[in-house]
Amino acid sequence: MKLNDFNDVSCVLGEELKMLTYLKKLKNRLYTSYYIKKRNGKREINTYLYKRHLSDLEDDIPQLHGYELAKLSRASEKLEEIHRKIDSRILDEIELPECVNGFKKGESIKKAVQPHVGNDYVACLDIHNFFPSVKSDYVLEGLQSCGIGADAAWLIARLVSYKGHLPQGAVTSPKASNIAFMKVDKQILELAKSKGITYTRYADDLVFSANFELKDFVEEAIQLVTNAGYTINSQKIKFYGPKEPHYILGIIANSKLNMPRDKRRNLEAAIHNYVDKHLVPAGVNEIRYKKTLLGKAAYMLSINPNLGRLQKLVMKLREFDPNGIEFERIYLGD
Repeated sequence: MKLNDFNDVSCVLGEELKMLTYLKKLKNRLYTSYYIKKRNGKREINTYLYKRHLSDLEDDIPQLHGYELAKLSRASEKLEEIHRKIDSRILDEIELPECVNGFKKGESIKKAVQPHVGNDYVACLDIHNFFPSVKSDYVLEGLQSCGIGADAAWLIARLVSYKGHLPQGAVTSPKASNIAFMKVDKQILELAKSKGITYTRYADDLVFSANFELKDFVEEAIQLVTNAGYTINSQKIKFYGPKEPHYILGIIANSKLNMPRDKRRNLEAAIHNYVDKHLVPAGVNEIRYKKTLLGKAAYMLSINPNLGRLQKLVMKLREFDPNGIEFERIYLGD
C-alpha cells in the first residue's frame, strides 16, 4: 500500500489516527533516561517509561502525581506497541543499499566482514553517538526518498523520534537510522565503486578495503559523512596493512574469517571452569550462564566452524546439567 497521508499510516498500522497524533504530541514525556559507562565517557539510554517501576518514577519526577505517572506509563506502553508495528509493517519493507548489513533482514556481522577477506588494506571508521545524531528530519528525508508521501513520512518520523532525534533504546531506532543514513551510504558506495574499493556498514561502523592504501579515500568518505551532519570518532579510525591482522567488527579477516585468539581462549576457559570446576562469575545465574556460553560459542563457530577445541567443549557443555550443583562464585576484573 502506498503511504501518502496520515490516514494511510493509520490504516497500515491498524491504529486510530486520534491515537497516533496523541502519542506524537506526548512522545517526549514517554521515555526515561539513564547512563551507562563507556571507555571514553558515558552513553545516554532512553527507555520506555512503563519499564520503570512507578515508585522509582515518583522519585525521579516528583512534580507528577501517581495518577499522572500511571497515565503516561500506559501511553508509553502503547507507543512501544505502535513502534513494533512501524518497524515490521513500514521500516522492514524499505529496500536498503547493498552495503548495509546491520538491522536488516538476512544480514549479519559476518556478512559485513566477509567482502573484505583477501584485500590487503582495510580502514574502519566509527560514527560518534550515532542514534542521537540522527535527527527526526533526516528520517523524514529518508522516508520521502523511498517514495513515502510528505505527510505520512512526517508522522512516522515524529512518532519514532524523541526530542528531535532517534532515542537510544526505542524499537524503531535501528532501522530508522538505516533509512536516515541511506543517502550517505549511496554517496559513499558510488565513490567507493568508482575507485575499486569495497564498502560495508554495520550500524555505526563503516568498513573499507582494497589492494592499495586507503588514507586519501577515507578523507573523502569522512567529508561525505560530515557534510550530512554526522561526526566520525577520530580516536577510533583504524588502518590495517597487508602484514598485520585485519580487525573488523571483532573478527580477524585476512585470508579467511577467524576470531581473535584471546577471545577464543577466554571462552574456552570459561566453559572449562563452568563444566569441570563449577565456577561462575559473581552475580550471574548459573542456569542462564550455560545459555550465555552456548550463545557465544555458537557465534564463534558461525565465524569459523573449524575451531576443534571449542567444538569439543561445546559438546561437553550441552551435556552438562547444572541443576543441583553447588557453584563457586568468582570475581572478574574490569
